[in-house]
Amino acid sequence: MKKRAVFAILLMGFTSLFIQTLLIREFLISFYGNEFIIGVILANWILLTALGSGLFSRACVKTTGPRTTYALLQIAIAVYLPAAVFLIRIVKNLLGLAPGEGAGIISIFSSSLLILLPLGLISGAQFPYLCRILSDTSGRSQNSGARVYILEACGFIIAGPLFMVFLAARADSFSIAFMLGMLNLLCAILLIQEKTLNLRNKYLIFTAGFLFIISALALSGPAGRLQEISIDQQYRGLKVLKSENSLYGNLTVTGDASEYTFFNDGIPVITTPIPDIAYTQDTAHFAMLSCPEPENILLLGGCAGGIINETLKYPVKKITYVELDPLLIKLLKEFPTNTTLRELNDPRVIVVNTDASMFLRFQSPQRAYDVIILNLPLPSTLQLNRFYTAEFFRAAASCLKPQGVLLLSLPGSLNYLSPQLRALNSCILNTLRNELSVFTIPGNYNLYLAKNEDFKITPLILSQGLQERSVRLELFNDSYLQERLSRQWLMFFNDSLKGHKNARKNLDLSPSAVFYSLSQWNSVFSPQIQGIFRVLDKLTLKSLLIAQALALLVLLAASAAGRFSRRSALGFAICATGFTAMALNLMIIYAYQAFCGYIFTHIALLSASFMAGLASGGWLITGRLDKIKNSHASFIKIEVGIGLFLGLAILVFNNLAPRAVSTISASLFTLSMICGFVTGMEFPLANRIWQEQKGDGSSSGKLYALDLAGAYLAAIAVSAALVPVVGIIKSCVFLLVLKIISLILLMI
Repeated sequence: MKKRAVFAILLMGFTSLFIQTLLIREFLISFYGNEFIIGVILANWILLTALGSGLFSRACVKTTGPRTTYALLQIAIAVYLPAAVFLIRIVKNLLGLAPGEGAGIISIFSSSLLILLPLGLISGAQFPYLCRILSDTSGRSQNSGARVYILEACGFIIAGPLFMVFLAARADSFSIAFMLGMLNLLCAILLIQEKTLNLRNKYLIFTAGFLFIISALALSGPAGRLQEISIDQQYRGLKVLKSENSLYGNLTVTGDASEYTFFNDGIPVITTPIPDIAYTQDTAHFAMLSCPEPENILLLGGCAGGIINETLKYPVKKITYVELDPLLIKLLKEFPTNTTLRELNDPRVIVVNTDASMFLRFQSPQRAYDVIILNLPLPSTLQLNRFYTAEFFRAAASCLKPQGVLLLSLPGSLNYLSPQLRALNSCILNTLRNELSVFTIPGNYNLYLAKNEDFKITPLILSQGLQERSVRLELFNDSYLQERLSRQWLMFFNDSLKGHKNARKNLDLSPSAVFYSLSQWNSVFSPQIQGIFRVLDKLTLKSLLIAQALALLVLLAASAAGRFSRRSALGFAICATGFTAMALNLMIIYAYQAFCGYIFTHIALLSASFMAGLASGGWLITGRLDKIKNSHASFIKIEVGIGLFLGLAILVFNNLAPRAVSTISASLFTLSMICGFVTGMEFPLANRIWQEQKGDGSSSGKLYALDLAGAYLAAIAVSAALVPVVGIIKSCVFLLVLKIISLILLMI
């Protein structure tokens, strides 16, 4: 029975990572998510898990049949998980939103909370029940919480590589859900199977066996049908031609034989054969005409279906089109139009499937390009933000020829620029001007042309360029150029940005543009909470440190008055460690995205690396528990160790750039593992101290809930404020001070 209990614990961690990764991906597609949305979903999951652990901690101590109850929890997971995937796919329909329409933060928070509610509570309840089961089977109750904590981490470790290698791009979400359900049903049967069974357990085994067969049959056909039905509902009103997952996300094609739209994680990226003609021609021709003799062109982003075609109208020698996901090129060829066939079959067009930022920074030769066109959405995610940072612009400047030009665009308006759009444009413009000379063309989308030397653009210069190169365009005539380059629009733009000249610059590890993009998005879909963003915009490390100092004074006063016990200090330390561990884990993932690019499966590997460290740290301290004479003093030493590690993290983050990608990747994976190791040592020791002081069996679940409560706060704070407003390095300083506070409280 002990082996079955160990299998159940490993499966709990395994299932948890799969569910989190699977459902976050689905929510990202439904809500066009960024890191803040990831933070909201993750925070809701952690909150519900903490509630489940806290609520069921005492019940699991009193129950006479913990294995039966746990089997019921596993059956519930098997039943609800496919339903959760389906609900996420149709959630925008339930909210009354059309495909392509955004959702507000309140809608996202509430709907994700409701969908995750059953799974989160079940996940949290599993921990105390497994502690009880392991205690009953091994006869050792004191360390059961620590052993469950370690074995759960081992389940995470197993799940990470498995998800990456076998399932991320090979199986649809329903197939993964049914396979996870089958594993949990099998485990439920093994846990309650005995020589003599009461009637209730016989019914449970029959139910689990029946559901196992149903799930196995579903994998051979109904899972695929559910996939089709849910995708059709997700893109309601559009004809879905194909939907596939890759290592980089989900790609869906809608339309018919005359027009196709390609969606990347729910966001339309290419429309063929009729794109936004005005935007396409503006993007291509303003860039091409701003360079005397454009021959070698670099295109970054979704340039197929229009921009490549416009660029080919010039006597260019080579166009390098960098596209991260080879699946997108495959689908463009599978659903061709005359435009895309002409673009992708032209011998001058070289398609490179790699990360565009890494290509420009590390693979492009110096002074190679006459024109670099950046055609990407606004920097609302860390993946996109990497193309709008000072570091990226510096790399672009080094790759441009002396007369070469870089072009990028941001949302704008010729009537009224909202404060959010002003802040976003100012942030990028300030950053760009630090590296290059910039000329702005205001409009419904603001075009930014940048060169290594001062330059000017006039309608006459562009008209002469068209005539000299014999390029004839319906849109680009003299009257259009006079209107587009009108001085009054430039004066309006400059006047609008006057009050935002001090907007923060955008850096790889201080992604201010993500915050400004999030604020812009929120002003459209959740304007009622815009005041929160105005407050967050003023957040600084200094204000955070002042708030921490005041909090410490309040806690010291409570301690002096006898209202803050040693056990309270221990609980605060565990909550602070949960906050620190989650915050650092997220910051390591964000830093990985900033430097190495976004690869969906690598996030699972980074999480597995963290859990490997956590399991190692927990195993080490658990093996020494019987030898530790002064638990409190040992706990304080671990607190000091966490503080020293935070100092190390600051040094590592501060020295990541400029390094080779392999060096950065190895550094961040190592940092993730060490983070798990030092924070993982605390829980087993805290569990022992708490049990010694309180003397009941519910301590493991309550401490687990406190640990998760800290992680919940971190998931929200890091994604919404700390990283995008304060930056990663300064956020580490905040975490260091937080652990110093918990250390002071423990010592007094």
